[in-house]
Amino acid sequence: MVAYLEDKGIGGRLERWVDWPEPLKFVVFKKGVKAEIEVAREEGVVWVSADAPVKGVVLAVLVGEGGEDAVWEDKFVGSVPGETVRIGVKGLEGCVIGSRKRDLSSERGRMKEIEN
Repeated sequence: MVAYLEDKGIGGRLERWVDWPEPLKFVVFKKGVKAEIEVAREEGVVWVSADAPVKGVVLAVLVGEGGEDAVWEDKFVGSVPGETVRIGVKGLEGCVIGSRKRDLSSERGRMKEIEN
């Protein structure tokens, strides 16, 4: 389930909340989930979307690939189909970004480089 708090006066979203049924071990998730991550370095934004519910997409600067981690508005987000999540970030200049998704149908994966 996902819920949004929007302010029509400013025309923007103030908050979003994703909840998962408990206990998660009884939830059947789609296999082969595709999480899409688009990086707009100049604007300082990363966009995350997926074709099925994803418990968490983790974002980080890969260790040894550009110094310290960037400053993320959020670096672990849940995603639902049909939604694109905007994540603000500062300090991406010259950094290689990695991602890992946790869709509960996959093994715990290593951080993978994003090709943007």
